[in-house]
Amino acid sequence: MGNHWAKNCRTPKHLCELYMESLKRNPEANMVRDPGYDGDDDDDLEDVQDHQHESDKVDHMEMKSGMDTIVVDSGTSHTILRDKRFFIHLTHKVANITTIAGTASLIEAYGHANILLPKGTNLEIEDALYSPSSNRSLLSFKDIRLNGFHIETMGEGSKEFLQIYKITQGNKKVFETIPACGTGLYYAQTSLVEANALVFADAGYLSDPHYARSQTGYVFTHGGTAISWWFMKQTMAATSSNYAEILAMHEASRESVWMRSMTQHIRPTCGMIKGKDPTTILYEDNAACIAQLKDGYIKGDRTKHILPKFFFTHELQKAGEVQVLQVRSSENSADLFTKSLPTSTFKKLIWKIGMRRLKDLR
Repeated sequence: MGNHWAKNCRTPKHLCELYMESLKRNPEANMVRDPGYDGDDDDDLEDVQDHQHESDKVDHMEMKSGMDTIVVDSGTSHTILRDKRFFIHLTHKVANITTIAGTASLIEAYGHANILLPKGTNLEIEDALYSPSSNRSLLSFKDIRLNGFHIETMGEGSKEFLQIYKITQGNKKVFETIPACGTGLYYAQTSLVEANALVFADAGYLSDPHYARSQTGYVFTHGGTAISWWFMKQTMAATSSNYAEILAMHEASRESVWMRSMTQHIRPTCGMIKGKDPTTILYEDNAACIAQLKDGYIKGDRTKHILPKFFFTHELQKAGEVQVLQVRSSENSADLFTKSLPTSTFKKLIWKIGMRRLKDLR
């Protein structure tokens, strides 16, 4: 064995020793590549990290905006959602789930959930599971069928997709067409169906310049549909856009109080769960107005002419009945009632309040 390297190994001894030392310092030095591989290791690693970062960023933006990518899976027995906002109510209970890697305690709660598929199909799921640590939400075939829909896989050339449809008077009506991402797996963008009312308020400053009057508009939406709206010319002259917005918020807050009391009356009558209504979210696009309503009435040079009663929204926030949040003007549905809009924004906002063209429903 003394002359082993010289007789039995074609690689020079000093290179073999160098190779063995490299294994001690960097175990990945012996990593086997695919024969057709040709590229730089560092660039590939950066590409993978960048791709993962972008994927996480997209997921975060989707979750923040009330949207999520859901995988429709024929193999899962229950729908698993990773966003708590999809649930109307939750019962907290830790449970195990069986995956390919084994059993893991990923389930934190279960409850009644609502999701909205890309073309507006609303699915109500009685026993959805809540798993915030899941990478993707899963929608089971069972829950689609429990909503009265039929499921059929279709193929067109090399493409495969899933059709969700109903049979009405012998005619097949397709509600959703979901593309495939693998055998038995289909993916779709789902939207949040609000479990409580959302309010959008806005003011059109000096919409009537002849009489120095502004326009007030607000709209209440629930489940992606407008349930109450109001717009009219303000009865007093607003000296600034901030003043006009405070008047609009005051009117929306008054309507919110009535709407919450009406909901408390309807729930027990319809056999629904009785309890305190969740906080009503009131959206406004004027940052100065939001800051003033958060701090309450402050007698200063810029606000001393505004009557304290118009800061009623501040009292509701302190009581936890409403929460005022800022929204981009292009996302404020109340803009439909207070100003002229570009065509693209107009179409987006009428879709948000549940208006559909007849040809889109056929």
